[in-house]
Amino acid sequence: MTEAAKQNAIALRDAAIRDAPRDSGELEDTIKYYPDRNSAGLIWRVVAGVKASSGFYARYLEFGTVDQPAHPFFFVNYRILRPRFKSRMARAMRKGIKEA
Repeated sequence: MTEAAKQNAIALRDAAIRDAPRDSGELEDTIKYYPDRNSAGLIWRVVAGVKASSGFYARYLEFGTVDQPAHPFFFVNYRILRPRFKSRMARAMRKGIKEA
């Protein structure tokens, strides 16, 4: 199951990087994935804008501001990939049960 969760995180990270707006390229560099500390590898987090210099830049691009239209790149990919994520986790769970 931990490998399936990691594959889901990698897929979301890659899709977000692919669709991220490219001005300076700084946003692409901030999209990362890492395991949650307390989940034993079952939960992986994908985040954008983790550099101190970028602050809320990723949120401003994703949702827009009063003066700037939204340029969605993160949650749109999550919604598209969610069925695949669920399927991958279900297959891993069935495989784990069969092996037990």
